[in-house]
Amino acid sequence: MAAKQIDPRVEVSGAPMLSLIQNINADETKSLLAKHGLVNLTAEGWYPAQKWFDIFDDINNGDNSSANLVAIGMAVVDTAKTPPGFEEADLPAILALWNEHYHLNHRSPIDIGAIRTERRGDKHIVVELTTLYPDDLCYGMTFAYARRTLPKGTHFTVKYDEQEPRIEKGGTRTLVHVTWD
Repeated sequence: MAAKQIDPRVEVSGAPMLSLIQNINADETKSLLAKHGLVNLTAEGWYPAQKWFDIFDDINNGDNSSANLVAIGMAVVDTAKTPPGFEEADLPAILALWNEHYHLNHRSPIDIGAIRTERRGDKHIVVELTTLYPDDLCYGMTFAYARRTLPKGTHFTVKYDEQEPRIEKGGTRTLVHVTWD
């Protein structure tokens, strides 16, 4: 699979990139920063998005790719810049603010996609992803948001929509369902 090519004008905040060294599988992912010239990474810095996506390409071509992307996504929730009110919000509000969160961590003169949500019930939200990112990374973020914001002990599920192909399977969008008791 060829590496995803990103417009050279697109930049990513260093904050979410720190997830490569702060995730539960960091032993498998942290060395990729140096490999791609991202040394002395800071949360306040801005870096070429292409380097970030070259790292994802390496992960996709390695062992344990899905687990590593989910782990990185879960860590992004803790490292990325967030909009005002984000940290105190409940799950529906966090998912509704996710698009703002996404764009806060990017500088781009072009369309880089979006994150939209649809309430399907009191305890069912569908997240629609048309972002640049691998599906499993966004899945990991969705899971981490649910785990962080739902009351302790709440049973929840996060799953891909089975009726529509994900972006990585040739679809035009990825749908993730979040349900809880």
